[in-house]
Amino acid sequence: SGGGCHVVVGGASPAQSPFALRPDFLRSILVWWNRHPSLSYLFSGLFVGPTCQAPRVDEARHEALYELELAFRELDCEEKLHPALLGRIFRDLLVDVSGNGHRSEICVDKLFDPVAPGGQQGLLEFRALEMGPHPHQNLALMLLLRGLLGRLWKQPEQGPLRRFGTELHDRYMMPTFLWMDLEEVLQDLTQHGLPFLSQ
Repeated sequence: SGGGCHVVVGGASPAQSPFALRPDFLRSILVWWNRHPSLSYLFSGLFVGPTCQAPRVDEARHEALYELELAFRELDCEEKLHPALLGRIFRDLLVDVSGNGHRSEICVDKLFDPVAPGGQQGLLEFRALEMGPHPHQNLALMLLLRGLLGRLWKQPEQGPLRRFGTELHDRYMMPTFLWMDLEEVLQDLTQHGLPFLSQ
């Protein structure tokens, strides 16, 4: 867990960070989280939406997804991407509605920012994944996250980002649709050899 209730992932050192070794890993995470709103809302705290502490990238600004896709093209153009460039490409895109990068769902503040103090740790923060009140809930969340990261490491996720529009709040603020989306996530993990029971 990070300084708050959120989850932080990285390596033993910045050079050993999975994002330094494989910059496309960050894209896989961003694409997967974009396509599955249950990961944004089901494990968050009391508040969700564009003005919460960890809004989705497509809740902050309407043009954000287009800009993210342009950033993905930069990753494709670079044969060997320097980690500092990875931080520069994404730090102004993964922000909340006020432009604050520390209050975005997937925060790159501590990834590879050569300017910010403590910004070169190779760490990625999942700020919408909050620790539950019971140890079993926390364990289940950590297992789910490990499974998702392992699946995305082995088989990178590419393709276009999904434009939900008003459906994001009209549909995915209801528990039934969030659960259906989570079951899709769990089914995908099972298909990739990582069975995770939804019961």
